[in-house]
Amino acid sequence: MYQSDNFDKSVICKNYDIVKQNLKSMVHEIIENIIIDKPIFSIDDFDLYYYDDYVTNTNTNKVGDIRLYVEISQPKNIKTTTDAIQKKKKKNDNKIHLPELHYSLEKFKKEMFEYLVNIFDSNTTLWITKFDISMNHTEDIEGDGNYTSYKIHIIPCISYTKDDKTTGVIYANESGNEVEIEYPKLSIKNFVKKDKQTKGVYSSVIRIFKNLLMMKTDIYDLPSEIYEILLYNVPNENFVSTAPNDLLKVINYLRNADITKFKSMDEQDYAFISIYKSLSIFYAKRAPKLIEKQLKYVIKS
Repeated sequence: MYQSDNFDKSVICKNYDIVKQNLKSMVHEIIENIIIDKPIFSIDDFDLYYYDDYVTNTNTNKVGDIRLYVEISQPKNIKTTTDAIQKKKKKNDNKIHLPELHYSLEKFKKEMFEYLVNIFDSNTTLWITKFDISMNHTEDIEGDGNYTSYKIHIIPCISYTKDDKTTGVIYANESGNEVEIEYPKLSIKNFVKKDKQTKGVYSSVIRIFKNLLMMKTDIYDLPSEIYEILLYNVPNENFVSTAPNDLLKVINYLRNADITKFKSMDEQDYAFISIYKSLSIFYAKRAPKLIEKQLKYVIKS
């Protein structure tokens, strides 16, 4: 039997705030050590902030997924004397590329990784991906024998400003041929705005949809942000309530909409066909069908 209160709930992992505070302090201290011999930088050039589904209160997974951005803003670190973000000077290439840096993001990432390896014990597994430092972290914060697990991503990036002065971040893999551009702070702002406009129904529907899917035994994790973004593109007037009929209307909108035209939550790019940060269009098309199936099953049971 469907009751919205049973599904409209988020999971806040135990001691999440403490883990988040400790991680940020630790990374801040590591950065201070890294830049000791790099006079071009000061600690004020580094902005540390979180953007994940804890921030939006839409987490439904018992294993916390924490995303910490380390945004570097220091123009003197850029080798080019023209625009900070250059378009690669090749014929027919209009893609934006990461500028050449004196101290690269890859070097910064590797130095930070070495510090982290020396800090954490065997309860933490660390590895470097093409865009971030990833960690599977298990900790008994209160010393009571109860361990909590977290997935942590530390994302080094540099500040990026569009021609219209909209500010975000840019980062790339080691070779520079894969570039991601996003606007985390703007995404958070737009999320809060839409949730307020819909009187909280927007975030409630996200949590309900995620929890419905988490009931499936073959789904252990959900793609980051995909439900927030899918539902962000549903017009506000469709968020009436969390009653089954109103949820089915939202699902019907998603199943009939042209998802290729859906914008990212920061509204600066297309969500599923971007060359800079594109989510799975296959999953985006499949998700509403899975949710509808689960919702109808719960209603009948």
